[in-house]
Amino acid sequence: MSSSKARASKSAALKDDKRAIFAAAAAHAQRAVDYLLRFSASEAAAA
Repeated sequence: MSSSKARASKSAALKDDKRAIFAAAAAHAQRAVDYLLRFSASEAAAA
């Protein structure tokens, strides 16, 4: 799927489901936390 089609699809989903923005934000936040935990775990193992 091209990026413009993907953006249009996400935009339509947000218009149809007002909770979708929060679900997307939660997913991105969880990925950020997972990354930080992996980073801090590898740093602690190196020490």
